[in-house]
Amino acid sequence: GDLGEDMSADLNYTVKRLIRGLTSDNHAVKQGHFLATSAVLSRFKKPIDGLKLLKLITEETKTSKTMKQPEIHA
Repeated sequence: GDLGEDMSADLNYTVKRLIRGLTSDNHAVKQGHFLATSAVLSRFKKPIDGLKLLKLITEETKTSKTMKQPEIHA
């Protein structure tokens, strides 16, 4: 779903990709995605629905019993 009613499709896609990159097991990738996510969220905070963003983050960072320890750590 969309993260905000006034968001462009490109911004919606970008934010979702950046959030998914935060769970990378590569720390350099994770750091880069964190910096980019911070910049994008700061610049485009008005059109982004904070509750929908938190829901996406929660969904993307869920752990399960079938995950290996490195996946859980990431």
